[in-house]
Amino acid sequence: MDPSSSGGCGGAERGRPDRPRLGPAFTRLWWASALTNLGDGALAAAGPLLVASLTSSPVAVAASAAQLLPHLLFSPASGALVDRWPRRSVLLAANLARCTVLALLAAALLSGGTSVWPLYPALFALGVGESLADTAYGSLVPSVVHRDSLGRANARLALTFSLNNQLLGPPLGALMFAVAWSLPFGFDALAHLLAVVVLLRMAPVLPPPPDGAAPAPLPRRGPRCGRRSARACRSSSAHPGSAYCAAASW
Repeated sequence: MDPSSSGGCGGAERGRPDRPRLGPAFTRLWWASALTNLGDGALAAAGPLLVASLTSSPVAVAASAAQLLPHLLFSPASGALVDRWPRRSVLLAANLARCTVLALLAAALLSGGTSVWPLYPALFALGVGESLADTAYGSLVPSVVHRDSLGRANARLALTFSLNNQLLGPPLGALMFAVAWSLPFGFDALAHLLAVVVLLRMAPVLPPPPDGAAPAPLPRRGPRCGRRSARACRSSSAHPGSAYCAAASW
């Protein structure tokens, strides 16, 4: 009798093909996402707490939702910008910009010269950066993992977002704010700085073509290709279904 055909877990384990590893590039992307999501979760609690500590107006406290408004306003635009520009560059720029804003905010709190009104544009800018970064994290996954591992990689990023941004970050931010007003903002700035360092060491690697398959040819460039692309864009704008099919083919 063939051992692999016998019952039990041993034959199933031997017959199951090994899953491709996620690789060091995805590990660095995942660490960067974990750091920034933990900092963003802390900011989600510390921002409204800071506004409530500086003013007793309920309207002013409610306006601290400015840090969530960019997700509603700029999510479609964020996807378009990430697709148009180099994705890792967008992610690095968004994290570095957020690090700068958070460091300035922490320094202002340490000096004791912060009023409530400059907080709103700062929180709004941080929300814009978070919207861009979240989109770029997901868009980078296909360029750093094998096609067969996309489900595992996306699931790991989604789980990390839920744990760090929604479960661990807010109570951590509230606890740090109780110790010192500037502490959660400095912590968030440090988390984004570390994420930038990790991302600088990440080299996106496209998965190799399947065995026996030739790599896809690069698109032709030149006047004729430009005119053809322009006609295709006009056609896809007239027929949204064709644009969806073209995007799916990529």
